[in-house]
Amino acid sequence: MKILHILLMLVMCFSGIACAVKRSHRKKSKIIQFSSYNDAEVASAVAKADGQTLVLFDVDDTLIHSPDAAANPAQYSPWFRIKLFFRFPQLLFERPRDECVSAIFAQAQRELIEQEAAQVVETFKAADSKVLGLTASWSGKYGSIDDAALMRTDMLKALGINFSDSFQDQWFTKLPKHKNVYPRLHSGILFANRQNKGNVLVSFLDQASYSPSRIIVFDDNKKELRKIRRACRKRNVECHLYNYRGAKLRSTPFKSSRALKQLRCLVREKRWLSDSEFDQYIESV
Repeated sequence: MKILHILLMLVMCFSGIACAVKRSHRKKSKIIQFSSYNDAEVASAVAKADGQTLVLFDVDDTLIHSPDAAANPAQYSPWFRIKLFFRFPQLLFERPRDECVSAIFAQAQRELIEQEAAQVVETFKAADSKVLGLTASWSGKYGSIDDAALMRTDMLKALGINFSDSFQDQWFTKLPKHKNVYPRLHSGILFANRQNKGNVLVSFLDQASYSPSRIIVFDDNKKELRKIRRACRKRNVECHLYNYRGAKLRSTPFKSSRALKQLRCLVREKRWLSDSEFDQYIESV
C-alpha cells in the first residue's frame, strides 16, 4: 500500500508539473495587440531576441500598404464585394479576377505604414536574430505578374526593408501547389502562396534543418497568428505573437463610390487610377 501511495503521489506531482509547463507555454503564446512600432510591446519583443531567435514579419498591412484605400482588398466589406460582383460579373471567374487583382498589386503605389518598421527589422538583425518575411502572397506567376515573389522583394528593398540572407532561396515541394506553383523562400521572405502560414513555417524549419529556441511573429491577422501558434506548439518552440493594428488607424477612409469607379477603370482599361488621379479627374469634369 505504501508503494502504491508513493506511486500515486509521483503521478500527481508530475501531472502538476506538466500542467504548470503547459500553462506557462500558453501564457507565452498569448496574442498581444499593438498599434505602433514605437509601442512598449515592440521594445519588449526586441528585448527577448538573441542569436537563437527567429523573427517573422507579415508584409501587407503589417509593414506596407497602399495610400489608395481601394488598393487594399482587406478593406472590402462583404457587402461591397457583393456589389462589386453584381457590377462586374466577369470577376466571378478566376482568370479575369486574377488579372484585375494582379494589376492592382503591380500598379498601385505601396509605402511603409510607419517608417519605424524598417528600423525595427534592423534592430532585430543587430541582435543577431534571423529576420524573415512571412506573407500569404503569391510565390510565382499570378495574373499579369510574371514573378510575384521577385516583384514584392524588389518593392520592399526599395522601401528600405531588407530581411536576413542567412538561408538559400528554396521551394517547398512537399506542400501542395496553388495555381500550379509551390510556396517558396525568396530573398528572405517566405511566400505562403495563399496556403496555411503555419504549414509553410514548419516546412521551412524542416527543409532548412533549423531549430530556433523561440519565434517572434508580427502579423495584422489574428487567424494567421493562431495557425503559427499551433505550428509552434507542434514543434515545441516558444513563440511570442504580436497583432499589429496600426494599418487600420493609418489607412485612407474607404469610399465605395470612388472604389467602384476606380475598379471600373481597371476592368475596362487595365489601368489603376490612384486616389489622387481620381480626385484630379473629378475636378476636371
